Amino acid sequence: MKLALIGCGRLGFSILQGLSRAGFLDVSVFDVDKSKVDKAKSLGFKPCQSSREAVEQAEAVILSVKPAVVEQACQEIRDCCIDKLLISTAAATTLSKLKSLMPQSYVVRVMPNIAVSQNSSITLLAHPPDAPEEVLEKAVNIFKLLGEVLVVDEEDLERATVISGSGPAYIAYFTEALVKAAVSIGLNEQLALKLSTLTLSGASKLLAEAGMSTREVIDAVATPGGLTAKALETLDSLKLKEGFTQAVLEAYKKLLSIRQ
Repeated sequence: MKLALIGCGRLGFSILQGLSRAGFLDVSVFDVDKSKVDKAKSLGFKPCQSSREAVEQAEAVILSVKPAVVEQACQEIRDCCIDKLLISTAAATTLSKLKSLMPQSYVVRVMPNIAVSQNSSITLLAHPPDAPEEVLEKAVNIFKLLGEVLVVDEEDLERATVISGSGPAYIAYFTEALVKAAVSIGLNEQLALKLSTLTLSGASKLLAEAGMSTREVIDAVATPGGLTAKALETLDSLKLKEGFTQAVLEAYKKLLSIRQ
């Protein structure tokens, strides 16, 4: 299957990195910024001079542009994307909006995260009720190259945008804080980063692969009256969970305010 990718920003380029790691190079790439197209070319992908050129050569199109330019991008490729699969990564741009812009295309929404670059994303996929099964299969298979895929309804995709889509930034933010704390008690930064990232990786495996609950992991580590319990008591006194919940709610409100 031949792909086109329109928009080679952070997420678009991360998708290309993942496809490259998976050995899938049959992708025509366009971005208005030629330097980004040159980066894609360096990975082995085909550079194009226009979005139309990229789409005309493809069976399926990944539209990875900001919500503000979705309409313009669709106008440029509408008449050469007839009966083709259009996969949009744009946050807050609904299926109904995409269908109104691309009435003769099969539209699907996805929400991956930047871990696609390491083929470790969790990608949420939403589709119209009347989407043909073979179209969905094609979209799912593309993103299975880049990690796990969950097919969900559109409302859940939007809610998950501020969890799995934004999630790598939250985890990096927490890791940054853990490294800073480690340095404050005398560890060098390089060792602190290695300890923090490997510990996060191990904890994730306990939750995702070993099937432990978050409470089971906490109870397995935090002995009553011990060091970990004291640290968690301090975090609770600082209302960390409440602050985190509020942060996610504010991000979701922002998404709803720009939805089109």
